[in-house]
Amino acid sequence: MINEILKKLSENPEAIVELLEYYECGKIKVNTREVRFARDDRTESGLNISIRLVNNDACFVKDFARSEANNIVSWLCKEKNVKFKDVLINIKRILHLSDDWRPQSRRLIFGGVYENIMHKVDAPPKVYDESTLDAYLKVPNVRFQHDHISLETQMEFGIGYDVETDRITIPIRDQHGSLMGIKGRANFEVNEETPKYLYLVPCQMSKTLFGYSTNYSSMYGSTIMVFESEKSVLQCASYGYHNAVALGSNSLSEHQAKMILSLNPQKVIFMLDNDLPLNNTKRNIDMLRSVATMRDLQISYFDWTECLDLPAKASASDEGKEVLEYILAENIRDETELEEEL
Repeated sequence: MINEILKKLSENPEAIVELLEYYECGKIKVNTREVRFARDDRTESGLNISIRLVNNDACFVKDFARSEANNIVSWLCKEKNVKFKDVLINIKRILHLSDDWRPQSRRLIFGGVYENIMHKVDAPPKVYDESTLDAYLKVPNVRFQHDHISLETQMEFGIGYDVETDRITIPIRDQHGSLMGIKGRANFEVNEETPKYLYLVPCQMSKTLFGYSTNYSSMYGSTIMVFESEKSVLQCASYGYHNAVALGSNSLSEHQAKMILSLNPQKVIFMLDNDLPLNNTKRNIDMLRSVATMRDLQISYFDWTECLDLPAKASASDEGKEVLEYILAENIRDETELEEEL
């Protein structure tokens, strides 16, 4: 969906100019080939940033002064220190797109009768108004702090507390940053009869990736770490790693695979917990490969069989920043080595 919105923006130079003006970029010049502009209107700011208007469906911004290239959403998030969701809202506003806008599909034979019989309709997940979060206290949690999740990170991701169920609340957001569910983590010791995690507000987790919208600007065109749980993403952010997402389970769905690929990653590292056999990692890699056909993408995985110091049922991020960095340096293997392991 985001890629379709960026394509629509790339086809509209006037909309690009309006967006740049809204975020106070300066000295904007437009010709048939590109939009040239400066970071701001200051005298010393040069026209050293460009958006090509031809063959640029992702609306890439080339920042010559910093030798960087990124799509316009990611560039604005970093340069102007604004939130991913806010940039997307403004692009939709400028393009006159409704919140539920979806790209037109191809013309279907016989009105789509065959497709409707043979394929399930991929309906967008339900989203909730932000006021849904008002039912919970907006406070960081000491339990999470002891689990290597900083107060700043808890505030950034909107972590809260449900008094009624004594659970830590974790807002789950879709790829646009809209609220699509709330997960509750027990703020007490659990037993076999009580789940550690449950949904306080129902959520189609297979239709999103936790951390996608919050970490978008740091992940686009870079290396992405894929974890099982939301807690791992929060821990990574606390360590200064803003390139992590979570499946919310141990299986990658096709929708989630497409979301990962929409970030144009150079490398994807599967960082599943150490209580799962490696053939589970293999299934997830196969899913990503099936969607990433004809694409040059490096895929690696966390080989926990060579990392025996971790406690049982642990994530690579659970034991602190130094342990995570050791794992990233010593226990990451290329996907080709997985065939030899199994």
